[in-house]
Amino acid sequence: MRPMREIRGYMKALLRNLSVAGLAFVLACSETSTVVMEPLPERFTPSAAMSGGPIVDQSVESRILVAASSAPPLETYQAQFWAIAGKDRKFEIRYATNGDGREHDEHDEEDEKRPVFWRLRLEEHSLVTRPDGTPLSRGDSLLISVTVDSVRLLVDMEPSGLQFNPNELATLTLSYGWADPDLDRDGDVDWNDRTIEDNYLGIWFRADQQSAWEQVNAWHDRERQRFRMSIGHFSGYTVSW
Repeated sequence: MRPMREIRGYMKALLRNLSVAGLAFVLACSETSTVVMEPLPERFTPSAAMSGGPIVDQSVESRILVAASSAPPLETYQAQFWAIAGKDRKFEIRYATNGDGREHDEHDEEDEKRPVFWRLRLEEHSLVTRPDGTPLSRGDSLLISVTVDSVRLLVDMEPSGLQFNPNELATLTLSYGWADPDLDRDGDVDWNDRTIEDNYLGIWFRADQQSAWEQVNAWHDRERQRFRMSIGHFSGYTVSW
């Protein structure tokens, strides 16, 4: 059996050799490839994005997503729909084409040729009162107006003040699939943009144009690049970070 002193000396030599080999490997890698991860602004903190109460951010306006230069136009930027109390209804605004001029298939609900930008679904008991508080009876109709910004991913819905049944809220879907992928607008699409999309992109609303933007809870479908959420009232909604 070898003496303990000899064993310790052997172990020290082995550790020195491993350290030198590891350093050589790191240097070799640094000579062949360099990956630079740009730090995000300090305000990007998970605790802020995941706090219990609503997030109010006055700078949201400057970070609203805009349409990509290659995005096809929407079929319309202003629309009106009749909602009927006591009936399930679905309203939507699609892109005019998928960007290459092909028209859509009227029988395909998802219709990948002409994807949905905005969709509103009302359940049977979603409508209960008018904006002035007057009750809606089954079969009563209510005119809904939608205005979409021609550049930014921003939608305003009226009548203002309309409240939905808290036990059967309306469902709103907004897509950002045709948004400019340079989310931080620094001139390139990189790791920062992917980080923003995965962790900080969300849906914000404001009661009117004078009110501050507040973030709302929404389900983020990253594969289809869209958000879906339950809403209790009409106002302005946008995709921002």
